[in-house]
Amino acid sequence: VKAGRGSAMRLLYLGGTLFLLDEFNDDAFVDILERERITYTILVPALCQRLLRHPEIERIDKSSLSYVGITGGHLTPQLAQEIMAKLSPHVYEAYASTDCGQIAILKPEDRATHSDTVGQTIWAVLIKILDDDCREVPAGELGEICLRSPMAIQGYYRNPEATEELFHGGWCHTGDIGFLDGQGYMHVTGRKKNMIKSGGISIFPEEIEEVLSAYPGLADVALISCQHPEWGESVQALVVPKAGAAIEPESLIRFCKERLAHYKAPKSVEILASLPRTALGKIDRGKLERAKTT
Repeated sequence: VKAGRGSAMRLLYLGGTLFLLDEFNDDAFVDILERERITYTILVPALCQRLLRHPEIERIDKSSLSYVGITGGHLTPQLAQEIMAKLSPHVYEAYASTDCGQIAILKPEDRATHSDTVGQTIWAVLIKILDDDCREVPAGELGEICLRSPMAIQGYYRNPEATEELFHGGWCHTGDIGFLDGQGYMHVTGRKKNMIKSGGISIFPEEIEEVLSAYPGLADVALISCQHPEWGESVQALVVPKAGAAIEPESLIRFCKERLAHYKAPKSVEILASLPRTALGKIDRGKLERAKTT
């Protein structure tokens, strides 16, 4: 919502023409894109997947489209390549948060060599990667992504405790875990609150979910923690097969072990009909336990 509002105001300020839909409709989007020669649009990954399934998406004239902004989640390499091939090569992926505004951007020219990152920080943002004691960690080491930015909120209405937590130590705490590499590109590995602690080792579900997104026949996946008698917690995969596909749990676990450290591979797999998602298409982790029993 914030990204759409901000982009709309910027375009109006620059004299642009806006086309607004009450709700996203694949047919209407494709029709307006070609008929009105749209130059700029913002999408979330879930909507990109819907558009790519539209029967006319490859036929229509999309040559006017010079900017496709992606927000609300990170594109997998496979999805990014498909968007660039079928919709537009001009894909700009923003890393942002509602509380902090835009933080970094991955530009089309960086996609080939840095697609595993969320890009570089934008000019107005100062970044530090901090440990649990608010000490800066060396480049390449994991920590919480913290920042100072003129786009960050001033605080939470009538909630001083939450405001203090957000700005603890004088930095805005995003709650995301990641690191900066030697070239200044930012890697986001997961959410601090989603972290699974197995045998004293930190595991971030998002990293494993991205690997499994390339598993053949898999339509959707989410990782959760389960109690384990030896390790405290273990990783369980909740998966949704594509229509007509059969998922073999042992094959899926082996797929992970071939691409990740063995301790990150799921210890068990549960096959479901669907996974709960938010309005922006993100996995609704608060409802995952309910999804297991429905």
